[in-house]
Amino acid sequence: KRSQLRQLFKGAGYEIASGIEALIAAGHPPSVVWDYTPRQMAAFTFLAVKRKDRESHTALGLLLLAQNDQQAIKKQFDDWEKDM
Repeated sequence: KRSQLRQLFKGAGYEIASGIEALIAAGHPPSVVWDYTPRQMAAFTFLAVKRKDRESHTALGLLLLAQNDQQAIKKQFDDWEKDM
């Protein structure tokens, strides 16, 4: 019986393949990614997700600044202080 957490199409090795694809999409050279250990892949993926979140927060902040909503701007700066 398959785990309830893993869908049918996610066979053995799915997480590794997903990590490889994500790191290549994040700009890591494919020839280098294939040599990463699973622990290295997890660490680099974690860092890439954190970087993407920061970039999204920055874009949202710029949008709020462009709209000149002082309350939203203050909230955004408070959120940034918590995240950094």
